[in-house]
Amino acid sequence: MFRSLSAALISGLLLVTWPLTSAAHAHLERAVPDKNSELSEPPHSIQLWFSGDVQAEWSKIEVADETGERVDKDKVMGKDDDEKYLQVELNDLAAGTYHVRWSTLSRDGHRVKGEYSFKVR
Repeated sequence: MFRSLSAALISGLLLVTWPLTSAAHAHLERAVPDKNSELSEPPHSIQLWFSGDVQAEWSKIEVADETGERVDKDKVMGKDDDEKYLQVELNDLAAGTYHVRWSTLSRDGHRVKGEYSFKVR
């Protein structure tokens, strides 16, 4: 009986706390330039802010033009005073549509990734 009660308590505890652990994963909160934005001036960098701390050394931000050619400088940087921030510098951009793909490792050990596009007029 004790074993059954213990198993039931542990199962109940896991069911109650499981949604809390998934809520701890970092997700993208804000990007500059923003998703689907149309810019009159080309940006010099991509800046991303997350809901939780991320690790710049385990992060990638790749930016490609319409032909698939990369236009980023391939060095993701963070900020010492803001562990929710990532940035990558860009080469000079011409008018066109650009696709951003990012992936990072949350401090909780989970990899998160996403993508979006923006346009330069």
